[in-house]
Amino acid sequence: MAASVCMDLVRAAHAEVGKHIFWRWVVSGHLKGNRSRDRSKITQYAGVFLSKRDAGDSATSTTDEMHALIKTVRADIELSKLKAALAS
Repeated sequence: MAASVCMDLVRAAHAEVGKHIFWRWVVSGHLKGNRSRDRSKITQYAGVFLSKRDAGDSATSTTDEMHALIKTVRADIELSKLKAALAS
């Protein structure tokens, strides 16, 4: 039970780190939200942060999840830009 909680905590921490990294990469122009253009950066990220053991046979779904996260981050960035523009 405790090990499961620890693993969930580690996964949640990695997700937050991933959101931060993707946010910075989108803002700096390294990620465009296009699968073919973003593939190399996603592969770099996956090599550092994703566990092959955890992924098992679901590596494709994990990649799909990362691309979905990038789209969410891009939308969040646009929303924060819009809020900043409305506030000024």
